[in-house]
Amino acid sequence: DTLDDEAREVIVLRYFEKMSAREIADIVGSTEGAIRTRVHRILRTLRSRLPRPEGT
Repeated sequence: DTLDDEAREVIVLRYFEKMSAREIADIVGSTEGAIRTRVHRILRTLRSRLPRPEGT
């Protein structure tokens, strides 16, 4: 697996359950800003692990 359980939960809630950062923050006991930062960092990590298309 590439994501820890907490990161997976945040991504599932955000993109599959379509929850806002505020809603996620309430669920996981964090702040809205922290969730926004966490989503950004998780996506950056996932992108870095994807193979780059040829020619870029």
